[in-house]
Formats: sequence, structure tokens, C-alpha cells
Amino acid sequence: MLLIEKSGNPKKAPNILAVINRIFAYALAHRLTRTNPAQSLSLRDILKPLPKVKNRPAIVKPVELAQLIQDIDQTDTGSFCTVEALKLIPRVFLRPKEIRHLKWDFIDFEAKLIRIPAEDMKREREHLVPMAHQVCEQLRLVKEITGYSTYVFPSIRDGSKPISKNVMTNRLRDLGYPSDVMSAHGFRSTASTILHEQGWQHDLIEVQLAHLIGSATARAYNRSLYLSERKKMMQGWADYLDELGSRTNLD
Repeated sequence: MLLIEKSGNPKKAPNILAVINRIFAYALAHRLTRTNPAQSLSLRDILKPLPKVKNRPAIVKPVELAQLIQDIDQTDTGSFCTVEALKLIPRVFLRPKEIRHLKWDFIDFEAKLIRIPAEDMKREREHLVPMAHQVCEQLRLVKEITGYSTYVFPSIRDGSKPISKNVMTNRLRDLGYPSDVMSAHGFRSTASTILHEQGWQHDLIEVQLAHLIGSATARAYNRSLYLSERKKMMQGWADYLDELGSRTNLD
């Protein structure tokens, strides 16, 4: 356990301890051992407390979100890729890093899916993102400009590399949204909060956010979990953002 903590992955310790306990339970049942030394092991007594999770600043009120979407969609100052990346991120629930490293090979216009391979995801699992027709239309237009690159949003200085780490955050600041109000990562919290309020099923939202749900076996064998329902949700969300973006009365 101490080696796991030292490696910088303390969150893996509970899962590994659970596996060790199952191994010893099997051994006990088959009389291969007489004791389970891991049974009374308390991680609290061994490992340092995990740092508290910091909540990302996010706008969750519809009126404020309407103003934000209008500012993003209607303000053209900034580089093409920066502008388009910030337009995309509210509509696909992806993390900023996943947007930055998005590749044209991942985009399936025919199936209306973004297929992100496991190695490009935080949880190291393949992730499917249903594309609303608005997202398809946007990416088709973007491809006319950046289709020369592997990346959907290549760096303006080097087309073989993605846009830099802070460009979407910097654009939010340029639009008048300080760090304690909205972050590029915060669009995930925005979507989760409002979709829950709208009554969408919790598991649909969690799967679309690429959070872990269900058993490991279910996750391994069903990467398209709730895909039909998620397509409806993603289209409904894109339509909702369009409706917010077209509002004239934001009081």
C-alpha cells in the first residue's frame, strides 16, 4: 500500500486491497491458508488522507448560461481554433484536454459519433460521444479549415500539435468570465447540474461524462452503454443551448 501511495496513485489502494481480500477469501475457502492478513488492514492507519476534491467554477443558472453561450457563439475575436474549441466544449461534455487532443480520426460523421480511444481518455477506457446535428455541422465547417492536420484544433504555430493548454480558459477570461465564475472544465458540471434538474436519468449523465458506473464486467463489455438514450439526451442538450443562445430577454 505504501508503494502504491509513493507511486502517486493512492486512489488505487482501496481497489487493490479489495482484490487481495478476495484472493485470501478464495484461499481460505479452499484451505490453502489459515489466515487473511489483509482482513483487518485499515488504509486510514497506513496512508495519508487524500486531498479534498476541488470543485471547478461553473455557471449553472439558465439565465447566466444563456449569456455565456451568446458570448461564446457570437464573439469572433481570437484565433479560429480557440473560438471553435470553446463553442464545442459546452456541447460534448469532454474535458479540456480531450477537446485539445481531439483528432479527425475520432470523428465518425456517418454514425454521428466521436470515438475516443482508451489511451486518450482519463480513465483509459474507450468513450463514445453522440454528436447532435449542430455538432456535426460545426465540425464539418471546422474540417474545411483544419482538415490538413491530424488534430481538429491544431496549434496556429505548428499544425502537427494541438492548441495549447490554456487557450480556452484564456478566452473565457477575455470574454469577461473570471476564474472564480467559470472554467473550461466547468462546462461538465454545468451540463450535469442542469440535465439532472431537467429530469434526465443519472446513469445516462454519468456515462456521458465518462464516469465509472456499474460493475467492471459491465463496463468492459458494454462500451456503448445507454447509447440510444444518450443520443436523445445530447440532441436535447444541444437544442437547449441553441434556445438559450437565441434568447433576447436575459433578465
